Amino acid sequence: MKQLLLGLLFISLAGMAFAQSETPEQKATGETNLLAEKLQLSAAQTEKMHKIQLRRYRDRELIVPNKTTDQALYLEQLKAIEYGADISVQLMLTEAQTPQYRAFSVARREKRAEVAQSMLSKGVPIQEVEIAVLELE
Repeated sequence: MKQLLLGLLFISLAGMAFAQSETPEQKATGETNLLAEKLQLSAAQTEKMHKIQLRRYRDRELIVPNKTTDQALYLEQLKAIEYGADISVQLMLTEAQTPQYRAFSVARREKRAEVAQSMLSKGVPIQEVEIAVLELE
């Protein structure tokens, strides 16, 4: 019986080791590809977008330790990172692309609002809801 339990433990640990999350580079590439397609970015804009997204995901990775030590600070930093990335994206877009980006942003906010409403109805504290919503991709 001990061997069976020990075997199951090792199998689950091995599974968790292989199920690693994406790197900031992979996340940035995915987000860049999504936005490049939706906004019909030029090659130069796509390169700038990748730099913005890479900075965004690297910055987010740097503040992860604050999530467990100081949630208020983590939330403040997360909001600043998202705001900065959003402004950077808006500044690089043409006038024709701006309405498409706004529509994309509205859809993202609506998705976040649904998640927030669901979490709040389950009694999750507001600070945890805000963090979860901002961490959505």
